[in-house]
Amino acid sequence: MKKIVSFATAILMIVQILALSVTVSALPTSSISISSGEGYEGNTVELSVSIANNTGFGGISINVNFDKNVLEFVGAECKLAGGYSEITPVATANSAASVNLAYVGIANVSANGELFTVSFKIKEGAALGDSALTLVFDDASFVYDGDLLKDFTATVNGGKITVKEKPAGLLGDVNLDGEIDANDLTMLARHVAGIEVLTAPLALSNADINANSDIAADDLTALARHVAGIEHIVQ
Repeated sequence: MKKIVSFATAILMIVQILALSVTVSALPTSSISISSGEGYEGNTVELSVSIANNTGFGGISINVNFDKNVLEFVGAECKLAGGYSEITPVATANSAASVNLAYVGIANVSANGELFTVSFKIKEGAALGDSALTLVFDDASFVYDGDLLKDFTATVNGGKITVKEKPAGLLGDVNLDGEIDANDLTMLARHVAGIEVLTAPLALSNADINANSDIAADDLTALARHVAGIEHIVQ
């Protein structure tokens, strides 16, 4: 009879252990991702580094690796408050083709969302297509557990910047960044007012929106209507 009871007890213990294992394996794993973007050579693209399924961390360190033949690191900003952040200096990051984003808080951070923003400029003459951004999670990351610091782990997901072919000419693109926006409107207004005259041949061509070989107030009006979404420029 004792053997039967002992066997039943052993079976019950195994079942409990298995149940605990299933519960533990079902816990969410934190995931850190960098967004993707696109642009033309000369454009600056801002991306987000975000966390999902956050199980809580006190400090975090992530490396963003990039192709320095295509991209140039411009800068980054920590979006977390109440702690200390450190970002690799621009020159060092561009030399190593890697930027480290680090944060140490005074308490565990459990919220999901944006951790950092990071900006890259697409180099002149950059090859067209996708340029990969690889995230490497640093084992210096930790979580506060009372007076102890314990390892914090997360899966990582990389992103990319897609380099698009820059149009040879784009009416309204006065600053030659491949976009038509308020920046072009300001530049054209300064040209028309004689404050800062355009000199680049392509900029002058793009500023002559009505194609009458005279850059004047009517071109400025056409660009303002385009930027306001009233009447788009016909290319």
